Amino acid sequence: MEQLIAQGPPGLKVFTERSLRTTIEALRASSPELEAALKRAGGPLDRTVAQMLLDRPDRDVLLKLIGFEANAAADTEKALASHLSKRFGWKASTTVGDLQSDVLLVDPATSRVTNIDWTSSTKLEAHERAWGKVVDDLGKDFDGNWEAIAQAYRQALGDGPPAEVLRQLEQLTTHAVRETVVRQAALRSVFGETWFVLSHEMIYKGLNSLFKK
Repeated sequence: MEQLIAQGPPGLKVFTERSLRTTIEALRASSPELEAALKRAGGPLDRTVAQMLLDRPDRDVLLKLIGFEANAAADTEKALASHLSKRFGWKASTTVGDLQSDVLLVDPATSRVTNIDWTSSTKLEAHERAWGKVVDDLGKDFDGNWEAIAQAYRQALGDGPPAEVLRQLEQLTTHAVRETVVRQAALRSVFGETWFVLSHEMIYKGLNSLFKK
């Protein structure tokens, strides 16, 4: 990581394990240009994650991606906050400003924001084992569409996927949705649509590997 950052463009700003609120405060204090560019960031920072998602112009797509179906007869914001809590572990009161990235790279010169999420290699190996199990069970006819795994298992074997496969795929999906859907939406809300926001996953060796002979 240090090498990658060292090779970055001049003026690149790096924030590790800091809340989005403190990150924005540091950026605004760093130069008059960023103070002006981020003067409207305070509003989105104070919104809860549920409020932020409901405020987004692409809310319908975002809500579908996180697996939430709004009920016209229910309190949508409250129901969404409950859904986020159950799926991602956030409190209903968690604000956008409370969210924390493992690493956030901000390049003011190009208006580019990159969220980096550290993922244990042992977790990746578990996911690869789960996919390997799916391939072994379903063979080459499976097209890789994870949404159709249950149907593919029933057609091929007359039964649903093994519980371990479902558990691993759900963990993988939840992690991906949190980083590439919710967090990117939060960053876009704060930085504004004129900034280019993306998210990357980087692998590190899990603690278990330190004890392997």
